[in-house]
Amino acid sequence: MPRRALAPISGNIPRRKELTRYERGVVVGFAGGGVTASRIATELSLPKSTVQETLSKAPQRPQGISTSRIGRPPKCTIRDERKILRIARTKPRITYRELSFELGLPVSQSTLYRILRKYHIKKWLAKKRPLLTKDSAKARLRWAIEHKKWERSRWSKIVWSDECSVERSSGRRRSYVFRTPPQKWDKDKIDTYKKDKGHTVMVWASFSGALGRSDLVVMERDKESPKGGYSARSYVQVLEDQIPQIYKPDFQFMQDNAPIHKSKLVAKWFKENVVDVIDWPPYSPDLNPIEHAWV
Repeated sequence: MPRRALAPISGNIPRRKELTRYERGVVVGFAGGGVTASRIATELSLPKSTVQETLSKAPQRPQGISTSRIGRPPKCTIRDERKILRIARTKPRITYRELSFELGLPVSQSTLYRILRKYHIKKWLAKKRPLLTKDSAKARLRWAIEHKKWERSRWSKIVWSDECSVERSSGRRRSYVFRTPPQKWDKDKIDTYKKDKGHTVMVWASFSGALGRSDLVVMERDKESPKGGYSARSYVQVLEDQIPQIYKPDFQFMQDNAPIHKSKLVAKWFKENVVDVIDWPPYSPDLNPIEHAWV
């Protein structure tokens, strides 16, 4: 058989860990023409073992496509995954390190993260809400049901108001919990806080959908109060200055149930100035949209 030159594989094809479909086709084609594995390896600048393996696996590779590999064995069995899920669901505040220790397996945090993510569970910053009693929770639900069918035009005539204070405290450390997105308000996956504040400065503001926002008012301390802090007189002073600018007769004014808001002095002022105040459920700052303005 006359010796013939082999067509070299293009140098523009990037070298990879395994041959491309084209390269495999060239190898199989030359072998079909009677060229030996040694000569194919020499002419195409390939290891002889690569040529031999390509030819031996050619029947299992239709059109030169690689067969599927078994891959790296999983570190955790299905039973291990179920145990990880059980621990994360029953102890949502557990850390990755504690989870690995309780699991009793040498698995990394990335492995735990990957397994939990597969079931839509990951570490989230715990949501915060006021500490509610059963009666407070019922009152909130009742209020929500009563106002559920209000139209946008009616909501636009609510004047939302609130105060915001700068606190003197060491701060509270936020905690992370294992959960899925729909579980963000589950009781065992939230942080509660009390309403007591050690503030130094307090500001007041309001807005409505119809008239926009009020001024940002720095409230004045009541020097006649027992502790020289903010009192109902401080609040009435703000109302006298701001209500004429933000309120109309067919509007409703929203305030929470803070002591200075519910005082007799404030109630008398609203009555004398014919200001309609909307009923508000206790411990419900999260229902007030103005809370987003303080963030």
